Amino acid sequence: MRYWQALHWRKTFVGAHILLAAIIVLMFNYGNQWLNQMNSVLYLDKVVHSQKTRYQQLTFTERNMGGLILPIRNLAKHRKALLTFILMVVCSFHLLMSIYITTI
Repeated sequence: MRYWQALHWRKTFVGAHILLAAIIVLMFNYGNQWLNQMNSVLYLDKVVHSQKTRYQQLTFTERNMGGLILPIRNLAKHRKALLTFILMVVCSFHLLMSIYITTI
C-alpha cells in the first residue's frame, strides 16, 4: 500500500488484474477441453478417443473405408460377430489343412 498513492492509473491497474484473474479461471476450467480440440485439428480423420498420460498421449481416430468394413468404434459392439467370423476362418483353415494332409 506504500505505492498506491504513486500510481496514476489505479482503476486500470485493478481492472487489468481482475481481467487477468478471470482469464486464469477460464483457462483452469476449460483449458483441457481447448487442448483436446486443438489436438483433434491435427488429424484428418475423426478423433474417437483421446487420452493423455504422464508419459504418452493416445489418440484413436476413425476412418470409414467402405460399407463392408466396420469403423473402429463399432468393433466393440460387434465383438461377438467378429469372434464368430474369426472362429469360422480358423476352423475352415484347419479343415482344409486336414483334408490336404490326408490326400498326400
